[in-house]
Amino acid sequence: MVNFDLIFALIFYGLILIIFFKTRKRWEVHGILALFKTKIGISLMNKLAKKDTKPVILFGTFISIVSIIIIFIGISFSKTYLIGIGGIFLTIGLLMAMPIKILGHIGVALGFLGMAFIFFILIKSSFSLFLVEDAQPSVAPVLPGVKIPGLPTLSFWHWIISIFLLAIVHEFSHGILARAYNLNVKSSGFGFLGPILLAFVEPDEKQVAKSPQKAQLSLFAAGPFANFIFALLIVLFSLFILAPFSQSIFEYDGITISGFIPDYPAEKSGLKTPFVIKSVNGVQTLNLLEFINTTQNIKPNQKIALMTDQGAFTVITTTDPNNSSRGFIGIQGLTQKTKTKENVSEFVGTSFTWVSLLFMWLFFINVGVGLFNLLPLGPIDGGRMFYVVALKIFKNENKAKKVWMFAMYFVLFLIVINFIPWLTKLVTFITKLFT
Repeated sequence: MVNFDLIFALIFYGLILIIFFKTRKRWEVHGILALFKTKIGISLMNKLAKKDTKPVILFGTFISIVSIIIIFIGISFSKTYLIGIGGIFLTIGLLMAMPIKILGHIGVALGFLGMAFIFFILIKSSFSLFLVEDAQPSVAPVLPGVKIPGLPTLSFWHWIISIFLLAIVHEFSHGILARAYNLNVKSSGFGFLGPILLAFVEPDEKQVAKSPQKAQLSLFAAGPFANFIFALLIVLFSLFILAPFSQSIFEYDGITISGFIPDYPAEKSGLKTPFVIKSVNGVQTLNLLEFINTTQNIKPNQKIALMTDQGAFTVITTTDPNNSSRGFIGIQGLTQKTKTKENVSEFVGTSFTWVSLLFMWLFFINVGVGLFNLLPLGPIDGGRMFYVVALKIFKNENKAKKVWMFAMYFVLFLIVINFIPWLTKLVTFITKLFT
């Protein structure tokens, strides 16, 4: 089978190398980091940083009020697209109506909540990896071709587009907050960290270090906060506009199961993953709601008949480890399978699926990378926020640095634990290539 992702990657990076060597003098190279510095977007940052004028605030308030009315109309008449449009414009209206420094403070509060959340998730998953059989790590490499449980395989173009848009939203927001506090932005541009495409904004670090702590915290939190806002807009558009529109293109065609939980009945049934469940005990289950309604009352030690794309199979349930009153067969990675309607061309269906997957990856990558960026690690946003707070608490640079370093090494230790399963898979994959 032709690996199109590999072909696209070779073409893309081949073109990048040609551009790099033709414009070599414009690039700054530091090890595996290469930066192409420009002034692109700085004038727009300046304009957006000064948005707190009466006309903009009034217009934002007007948009917010109209959006709330649209949402109520959508709810009243069951028009999901109106709810989505209202939600999107309500978010935009609030961003316009709120003073930018207030948004910065909200970003700081959300940033520390996010830091506590991802820190808790890291600790919990680290314990689970040692104590719970087949537990999944909470950290995953966001790279094309990597299979993350419960998600489809990330394609090359979905990866490139998602990472680039994430970086633009993240870094542009840093620039806006820097200018809002009258901190100079020296340059902007794009670059590569090894194979990973990135965008950047370069504020004057000397000015940043001398600025008030609230300005520093707002600046550092701006990137993750913008990623979360972007993710919110993506999910509103996907749920209330894309999803209803998909019903005119696709029809449900079963539930795809991508994995087994080891030593449970499904694994021993003779089924091979992935497979598609069409019915359970003779009841049609072509969509997730039908599947949930049909299986929610299944008890332990109950015989169930599965009709799948691989034929009919009978499985006897065991006890659900999380609920002793429910039956369990040990399947995971459930996704909705669809097929294009007869009156719709395959090209339209394929294109819509590609766009839908792009929006899905934009959501997950913005949330995931945004949260990861809030960890108290070295030079990333969370690390810088943590150090500013430590310095404020201890009022002593040496003590603050010691606390910061301890937190950083502890988090690195947790990340390494969570990466061990991925490293094991990589070693297994390489071993198979040479055996």
